[in-house]
Amino acid sequence: MFRRIMEATALNEMVEDEQASHSKLIQSWEKTHKLRQNIKGHWYKGAVLVVPPDEQLQRGLVKLNHDSTTAAHSGVAKTCYALMKQYW
Repeated sequence: MFRRIMEATALNEMVEDEQASHSKLIQSWEKTHKLRQNIKGHWYKGAVLVVPPDEQLQRGLVKLNHDSTTAAHSGVAKTCYALMKQYW
């Protein structure tokens, strides 16, 4: 469980770093998708972190929520639901 928390924390930091790399694109989504920035400059939709269009990062998020021992290979629907609770 501790390993999964550390992996999730590292992925969240990667998401935040990639947001900076895609800042103009995310800003263009702001009004259409009702995004907001926190005081640290990270983008959220409601309470979930906005994931920029980076395929490697997106694959890492799916892998963490599907392949880890705590996720138990939950299948497509459950994996998507788990991801949607944390990321947009």
